[in-house]
Amino acid sequence: MILFERRPEALPQAGIAAGLWPSTRRGIEIPLPPLTEQRRLVAELDAEAAQMDSVRALLPRFEAKIQRVLDRVWGNGIAAGA
Repeated sequence: MILFERRPEALPQAGIAAGLWPSTRRGIEIPLPPLTEQRRLVAELDAEAAQMDSVRALLPRFEAKIQRVLDRVWGNGIAAGA
């Protein structure tokens, strides 16, 4: 993630800010938390992202398990008379 410092030149060069004259952008104050708070938030978001990656990695395994159960319930893949 990108951390921001309180510098006018750090404002985006695209999007809404791109439509403003540089002199106008210099006069805009954007409230930002201190860098330590930004780092804490980034660490929290990174931990959440890691958890989401773990959950996503489990999805194929559980989808296959569900399919096996459905196949057993509906008799798919089982020879007749078995």
